[in-house]
Amino acid sequence: MKNKLQLSALFIGFAVFVGVYAIGGMLVIFISSVLPANMNTETAMFFLRVGGYLALAFPAYVVARAVDENELLHALLMGVVEGIGIVLLMMNTFSFEGTLQQLVISRMLPVFAGVMLLSFIAGIVAKQVNKRDIKKRDIKKQIE
Repeated sequence: MKNKLQLSALFIGFAVFVGVYAIGGMLVIFISSVLPANMNTETAMFFLRVGGYLALAFPAYVVARAVDENELLHALLMGVVEGIGIVLLMMNTFSFEGTLQQLVISRMLPVFAGVMLLSFIAGIVAKQVNKRDIKKRDIKKQIE
């Protein structure tokens, strides 16, 4: 068993990260334009948050599914890349003055930790799915 980092999977994960946020941004704008004006804002925020959490977990899941072994390590590395990217995007808020800047600074560490937690969960799920796929493949080979 070799302990090798598969950089190609991390590059795929980075491309998925960029793609998810580009497509996600377009979807949010499109959906916002077609929603009725009198829609309950709590409902909309709930769905935006759930979608955001899934978007954070998806790149780590893709990376973990793309590798043959060390799924959790690769998912966590993707989480670090995502976390750094999101914190850098949050730093864009530094151009604002006053309390908003302090609020963003105070939320950077919890956001990074949340991204790592979501990446960890995505890595565990991907590892289980990979094991299931390997078992299915082995059973199929035994039948043939």
